[in-house]
Amino acid sequence: MGMFSFISRWMASSDDRSPWGDFWFEPVTVRTSSGMRVSADNALRLAAVYASVRILAETMASLPFVLYRQRADGGKDKVTDHWLYRLLAKRPNRYQNPYEWREMLQGHLALRGNAYNRIVANSRGEILELVPIHPDRIKMELTPSGDYRYRVMDRLGVETIVPRGEVWHLRGLSSDGLMGMSPIDLARESLGMALAAQDYGARFFANDAKPTGGWIEFPGSFKDPEAKRRSSTSPISAQPPRKSAWACAMRGNCRCRCTSTRMTPCIRAFAPTGPTEPVGSSRSPSLTP
Repeated sequence: MGMFSFISRWMASSDDRSPWGDFWFEPVTVRTSSGMRVSADNALRLAAVYASVRILAETMASLPFVLYRQRADGGKDKVTDHWLYRLLAKRPNRYQNPYEWREMLQGHLALRGNAYNRIVANSRGEILELVPIHPDRIKMELTPSGDYRYRVMDRLGVETIVPRGEVWHLRGLSSDGLMGMSPIDLARESLGMALAAQDYGARFFANDAKPTGGWIEFPGSFKDPEAKRRSSTSPISAQPPRKSAWACAMRGNCRCRCTSTRMTPCIRAFAPTGPTEPVGSSRSPSLTP
């Protein structure tokens, strides 16, 4: 039972709302004016955000690492036999190679403004490993003495207090010098609008690029028999008009273009070069024949 419980917790998905599920460890997002909730993870659904983060992360990861030792005469020599070179250029931890490690840290900085590593050292003070910590699972805590420490939560929900000397904290742009500011949080409204437009476009094309309701009125009759047949058998022609639908009417030399939705009035453009007037204004003629 104990082993099964451990495996179940380890394999818990982000949608799992059980006490050990990742759902409870993800940050609570704020609903934007567009109605979308924006987080560092769902912002990657936008191709522009993903491409920007990927370029930054891969560029940073591909940069060469060179370690120098300063000579007494002021010159410097390249060093490859130092423990710091083995750590940063060969194997930062048991899970990742240097490219993957730097790529992940830059991704955390680009999305959340902070990147963290747990420092594992030996008794001589040599750092053996730099183990990355997900920014959503760690928070800084100020102490009464004016110092600070970190609270780290693992995947099983166990919280550990870690002193500042055991955490390597990389900060992005910061307003207080303690925590970096998340670019995603700062651009939340713009990203929410982009996500809303993307979802609307997906639903629109999933509906065969047809508006959800609406009709077209034509005062005359179609001369082409095939067009007349299609008009009479169209499911749209059988629907009664609705105020909230998208309607376009053509009456003589007057064309009415509706800018959709319930809140926006129809805009009337007079052919061929007349002014544009909202429907119902004192200067616009009636649509009734």
